[in-house]
Amino acid sequence: MLTEIDGENSAGEDSRDRAAATSVLGYQAEPSRRWTVYQLAAAMILASLFSATPAVLDIVDHLRSVDSPGVARWACLLLLAAMVQFAYTIYLVQLPDWSTVWVVSLATLFLAFVYAMLVAVLIMGQPQSHIVQLLGLEDQLHGNRAAGWCAIMLSLTCLLAYAAGRISVRWYQACQMLASSGSLTRKKSVQ
Repeated sequence: MLTEIDGENSAGEDSRDRAAATSVLGYQAEPSRRWTVYQLAAAMILASLFSATPAVLDIVDHLRSVDSPGVARWACLLLLAAMVQFAYTIYLVQLPDWSTVWVVSLATLFLAFVYAMLVAVLIMGQPQSHIVQLLGLEDQLHGNRAAGWCAIMLSLTCLLAYAAGRISVRWYQACQMLASSGSLTRKKSVQ
């Protein structure tokens, strides 16, 4: 819904100031669409916190142990991925629009792709694999704990990407239908 904001001018202002005051446009999504975006954002925040849990546990183990070799690389990368997902969630809340939801859907889909690659590497990889050694996942291969966790995160991020994509496409289609019917017009409102 586009709205045009008209400013009340005093008698002494010229027509150029009046034209500048009436050309301010703004967009505000419908409350039901914003509520849907906020629900998606809450789910994404929970997913980012859940994804950071193993990294936080590794950091706590590092802080408790005097003989700890340090925080593993995978934990740092996992925290980075959780922070990026959280940043996209903040972006989603700040600009609740169909295009923002679409961008968040693509970013979440990319994260799901990374988790899918990790599942494949962790299932088929050996402790002497270059990627496993680079990430420091040698200890996590035993019992397929890391592969199972990545599979859970793959499922969760795919579900979030699907939900965001569906919300975005339906919102875009609704906007297109309103625009084609002429219902999406500029309305003047007096402040």
